[in-house]
Amino acid sequence: MEEVPNIISTKDLFLIEDILIKEHLFCKKINMYESKASIEIKDYLDKIFKNHKNNIINIMKLLD
Repeated sequence: MEEVPNIISTKDLFLIEDILIKEHLFCKKINMYESKASIEIKDYLDKIFKNHKNNIINIMKLLD
């Protein structure tokens, strides 16, 4: 994995913000669909949710 630069440009911040917003929205949608899904599909949706939640966590760790 490449090193994160010490200085993040304004453009980079906007891109990161956009990614985080989309990941968060996707997590919210998955939760909504999961509440209406059958048990078999719920397990699949839960895995997808966890994957995207981890994406958010990993992005935040990079920014720390």
